[in-house]
Formats: sequence, structure tokens, C-alpha cells
Amino acid sequence: MQAAELFALGHGSSTVAKQLRVSVRSVLRWHQAWESGGTPALESRGRRPGPS
Repeated sequence: MQAAELFALGHGSSTVAKQLRVSVRSVLRWHQAWESGGTPALESRGRRPGPS
């Protein structure tokens, strides 16, 4: 939920990505989800199954 806190504080995508050590692309997806659904939209949905 660190991303949600940083978004609420007005931090930009590149700043959030650097601080959380993730790609800017991931942060952009998270930000879009956060804008449309708030913090609950960022809750983990579990791991995706890998290839069989």
C-alpha cells in the first residue's frame, strides 16, 4: 500500500517506481487502478499461475 500513500501525496510515477524499485509501467497501471478504485483496487489478487 506504499504506492497508494505516495500517489495520495502527489508523487510522480518515476519517483514512485524508483522508491519501490519497480518499473514505471507497473506504477502507471497501479495509478490507473488507484484512480478508479482507490486503495482497495491495489490489493493483491495473488500470484498468477505460471506456464504448465
